[in-house]
Amino acid sequence: MGIAPSPRTASPLGPPASRRQLTPFLVRWAGGTPAVPGTLRWYPFSGYTLTFAKRLFTIRHAAKGTQVTPKPAKPAFPVPERPSSSLGPPASRRQLTPWHSRGYLPHFDHPNLLQSLTFRLHDAVPQPLIESWRAELARNNTLTPQNREAELRKLLATYEDAGHGACWLRDPRIAALVENALLHFDAQRYCLIAWCLMPNHVHALIETAEPWPLGAIIHSWKSFTSHEANRILRRSGDFWFREYFDRFIRDEQHFVNAVTYIERNPVKAGLAGSPEEWRWSSAWRRRGERRL
Repeated sequence: MGIAPSPRTASPLGPPASRRQLTPFLVRWAGGTPAVPGTLRWYPFSGYTLTFAKRLFTIRHAAKGTQVTPKPAKPAFPVPERPSSSLGPPASRRQLTPWHSRGYLPHFDHPNLLQSLTFRLHDAVPQPLIESWRAELARNNTLTPQNREAELRKLLATYEDAGHGACWLRDPRIAALVENALLHFDAQRYCLIAWCLMPNHVHALIETAEPWPLGAIIHSWKSFTSHEANRILRRSGDFWFREYFDRFIRDEQHFVNAVTYIERNPVKAGLAGSPEEWRWSSAWRRRGERRL
């Protein structure tokens, strides 16, 4: 069914047939190539732009009839327009920090770029307990060094999921702070593909970009969030444990397994019935954006 033509003069954006109704606005083609890959993002209706996946539209109040300048398509590794010296507004803001790398496909032909990593709060696992596990595994002569490391990671994961320590990431203020920090340099220094904030540790899957090595990325996360979290909690001292675990992703199946492990961690720990129910994760964000 068509739309009655506007009583005003013909728009430079084309005849009335090129418009589609979206009460109380008119949706017009923005010119250029209409098929633009991107992320489904919603902005308040008081604003003027709205980007849909596979289509680029620009909306204007029907009464204005202003000519629209088309927005350029995003590059494969987009750079958000925001200052790099700050992590932006407070974590209490209602608008979610954009997830620019949502749906990004990693490059398996570039080795040592895609990495799964875990870092935890400083009191999540007592260091004497870790040393006792290392000693016990070292006495097992049937294990190779790689197997010992794998067994140690399993012991650490089980202990972390039990929720030991202060579990400051249970505090929504701290969880929002850390999640925003992960997302802040997404599509600039790395592509953030998946993440999950547990009560006392963090999982993430990222593809790094030159010239930002993984160690520098994690240091920036920890440095900013530890300072801000201590300020919010009115405490001082260590916040994060100094070490972290990382593992290179070998192929597509390893990639799928890593994402599944990260997003199902709250389910495994008995904190949620499904990955999408856990607020501080890429699974929750993906579900929320599908609903828009």
